[in-house]
Formats: sequence, structure tokens, C-alpha cells
Amino acid sequence: MMRAADLSRRLLLAVLFGVIANAAAMAQPKVLRVVPQSDIAVLDPMFGTAWISMIHGEMVYESLFAWDTMLQPQPEMAGSWSVFAGRIRLEHHPARRAALPDGSPVSSNDVVASTRRWMSIDQVGARVAGVTAALTATGPNTIEFHLTRPYPGLLSSLAAAPARFAAVMRAKDIEGLTGQVSEIVGSGPFRFVASEFVAGHQSVYVKNENYVPRSEPPDGLSGGRMVKFDRVECMSFRTPPPPPPRCRPARWTSWSARRSTRWTCWRGKRTYASAS
Repeated sequence: MMRAADLSRRLLLAVLFGVIANAAAMAQPKVLRVVPQSDIAVLDPMFGTAWISMIHGEMVYESLFAWDTMLQPQPEMAGSWSVFAGRIRLEHHPARRAALPDGSPVSSNDVVASTRRWMSIDQVGARVAGVTAALTATGPNTIEFHLTRPYPGLLSSLAAAPARFAAVMRAKDIEGLTGQVSEIVGSGPFRFVASEFVAGHQSVYVKNENYVPRSEPPDGLSGGRMVKFDRVECMSFRTPPPPPPRCRPARWTSWSARRSTRWTCWRGKRTYASAS
């Protein structure tokens, strides 16, 4: 018959092994693996009009405002704004302190340079430029639009999506630039891993540890962007591969492609469906 001391020892070992196993499981990074309907051909959201380019841009960058589910502009990077004497003053990230992956803050010069670039490329931005006499940085966290006439659609224009939204980029990456940006660095919830990017095949994103979401609940493209994964891997295929047996070794989270087969794998289970 097992002695009480032996039983206690075995129970203690079982508890210790359980704690260790649970800690090891929690230490594993959460990875989302996705096969989108198309690969990312354009990394600069100011030049890409496809949905996949917009999704890529929203993951890496932020904008001053974003649309909610009712297509109303809501503050994203913006904190407060005021209108006086033909001017609109915007204060950005006063509480959130939007930060780049290296920890450096987004400056007013970044916001001004990005907004000017957007106004020179996008059609909606061109309308804003037509009523803007000057756009200046008036402080480390404030910018001012000097308007030639009232323009009620300004905030809606700054929140416009899905294509060519007014993404805020580093001024040093875009000043004097006429083409696409080569350094994909923003203050959004994810960091683009350029070293793992393979055009037409793979794009990888990792969690931006310096990103602080807004306190509001998510609503469309606005509100707090809560990051639930440490890493996102997007894989593209010219032709759909056969579904992996028991979702191994690929273990895709989802597959979506027009006029092809797609599947969804959750926790080792497979669900097959025909694409619409």
C-alpha cells in the first residue's frame, strides 16, 4: 500500500510538472497563419488600391482619423481638435503617445510630411489641398490647417478608406520622395518584417510592443486595435495547394481565394468549403 509520504511526493511532482507545462505553453508565441485571396504587390498604402494593400497598411500604420461602422470619422492618432479664425488645430496622441517600433514618438513633422504627401497623391487629399493655404507643425504634438474657406469634410477626408488612406509615416522616409516608400515603418499595431518578405509568396508581421491601443472599443476601422497575436504570417500561392492532412505541417488559420478551394483549420480540425 502506498505510503502517505510517497503519495504527497507524487502529487507535488504532478503539480510541478503541470505548472511547468502551462508556463511553457504560455511562453509559446501566438502565430496567425493566413492565405489571403491575393499577395501584396504594393507595400506603400499610398500607391496600393487593393484590399490587401489597405489591410497591410492598417496593420503597420495609423492615421489621424478612421471610419467607424457608420462611416463617420473617429479619432485614431488625433486626441483633440479645435476650429478658430479659419484654422483647424489638431493635437495628436497626447495620451497614447503613439510610438514607432524603436520606441521613438511620432512627431508633428511626421504628421505634416505624411499629410502633404497624401494631399499630393490621393484625389480626396487633392480636394483638401485645394482649400488649404498652409499646413504647419505648431508644437511637438500639434498641427494646424490654414483653410481658405470652410471645409466640413476635412475630418472625413482624413479618415477616408479603404484606398490611399492618410497613413502617417516617418518624415525622413518620405521627404522629397516621388515614388513608393522603401522603409515600411509605422506606429500601427504590427511591425512589418522586411527581412522575411518574399514578393508574391510571403509577408510577415510581428507585434509592435510599443503600440498602445485607444481605450474605445473597436468600431469599424476606429477604436482600440487590440492585438491578440504575436506574429502574423501571410502566404500566397498562384494555384491553391492541396489541403494539408490534419492541417499539418502548414496549420493554416484560413485560406481565401476566388474561384478556388479554401479551408479553415482550427485547433487541428479541418473544415472545407467551396469559394463563392
